[in-house]
Amino acid sequence: MFLSACADDAATVPLPPPPHRSSSVSSAGSLADSSDRPPPPLAPAQLRQQSLRFRLVPWVCGTLIALLNLGSHIVAAPLVQLIERSVCRDYYATHKPGAVGPGDDVGDPLCKTSKVQARVAYLVGMISTFSLVSEVVSTLPLGYLSDKYGRKLVLYLNLSVAITGYVWILLVVSSSKLPIEAIFVAPFLRLLGGGAIVATTNLFAILADTTGDETHRTKQFGYFQSVSQVIQLLSPAIGSITMTKNLSLPFWIALVAFSLSLLTLAVFPDTRITVDQEPSSSCSEETEPLLHRADRRPPGKMHSSFKDHMTHAYRRTRNELRDVKLLFSSSKNVSLCLAIFLVTSLAGSAYGTIIQYISLRYGWTLAEAGYIYTIKAACNIILYTAVIPLSLDFLVKKRAYSRPFANIWTTKASLVVHCVGMLGVAVSIKIWVLIPSLVIYTLGSGLGLFMLSLLTSAAFEAIDTSHTARIYSASGLVEAIGSLVGIPLFTALWTAGINAGGLALGLPFFVSSVSSDPD
Repeated sequence: MFLSACADDAATVPLPPPPHRSSSVSSAGSLADSSDRPPPPLAPAQLRQQSLRFRLVPWVCGTLIALLNLGSHIVAAPLVQLIERSVCRDYYATHKPGAVGPGDDVGDPLCKTSKVQARVAYLVGMISTFSLVSEVVSTLPLGYLSDKYGRKLVLYLNLSVAITGYVWILLVVSSSKLPIEAIFVAPFLRLLGGGAIVATTNLFAILADTTGDETHRTKQFGYFQSVSQVIQLLSPAIGSITMTKNLSLPFWIALVAFSLSLLTLAVFPDTRITVDQEPSSSCSEETEPLLHRADRRPPGKMHSSFKDHMTHAYRRTRNELRDVKLLFSSSKNVSLCLAIFLVTSLAGSAYGTIIQYISLRYGWTLAEAGYIYTIKAACNIILYTAVIPLSLDFLVKKRAYSRPFANIWTTKASLVVHCVGMLGVAVSIKIWVLIPSLVIYTLGSGLGLFMLSLLTSAAFEAIDTSHTARIYSASGLVEAIGSLVGIPLFTALWTAGINAGGLALGLPFFVSSVSSDPD
């Protein structure tokens, strides 16, 4: 399916333009004539080889997204377990050396004390925060590298950083000489190569480079997301199974997946559009409403230097912040939509503590608790492929609701479901209460889609239809701000709940439920 959607577009990839003549060259007739002469045509064998490589791009992208998702999601539960084991070992080596057995092993029940778990919560929360900050900071410079030197270079950097980070984590948790805080080096390595966002955006860019037709491109993106969802469904279960055999095994599987990704990149052609290529006047006119005129750069000087790129990025960031302010002040509906984006992204950060919460409250091992991620992924697939489409069809076709009103109704329903689910998680004293509550919470995950649709409609009414890119950038910026605030906030709440014990363990989820209250 990846092949057919891109086959017809392989030959449409833009080639570099002939070099511009300088004044010195123009003065010499023979050189000027030589510069005007078109490049020699490729031999038939070269054309077939180039066409084949571009035809393979969608397949390679699908393989890469599968390997990258496997490497990223298989270590979710094992990472928490590794940190817990290391913290537990260091704690009892200081306070009760007799509890440390052969191989620096400490029994799992001893590791469930509030002091150990509070320390684990702090470390996991800081890793998440530092990872997010590092990825946000690295996105703009890596975007410059991608445009100027190619997508492959950035993907090579991204995978190299991921491999180095995992090796460093294994080194820190297995060493009694390195402090556990040394693990923070791993998320800061993302400053050099980015994380999942950078990898995904570059793979999307590769597909966009090699797929000229919009319909085909949309289909490719859909296949792309389908592969991602399936791997996210399977990876946590694989991680939970393998960590019971050997706690380091999921990390080695991830390292193999990333190493195979590096080898897979070797078959990629250089798909980027030449940075010196002048955009056509028609394209400039069509995209003019999406760009700030002050940020337009003259043809032939696109990303001419890193300084120029960063200056342009600064202007774009400044303008995006200005756009957020403009959108907030444009109408009450837009302000309400962006405020809900902010609150729900902040409240959603509570889910990052779910594995540790299940392990501590119900006495499950972290390997057993890791299966919750698989349950959530399965519910997401059902939600996006069945529940949301069927619900909208029912409201529009059976109940004769207008599409805007159907979106409003499903948004309110998602908020209620989200709140009920989180509240159920907060007060669930038995696992048979928790699992249905998590399913209910997951069914409210469609809120983001409905809110984006409502925001778009509200912004179109308040401003115009030519600012779609700014609207989506503003919503993404608001969500990023919510996550940056939410992760440390809910880490602190979770730590307070651990120290208090009892029903207070559900404090992060209770606050999340209250903060998402539709009233």
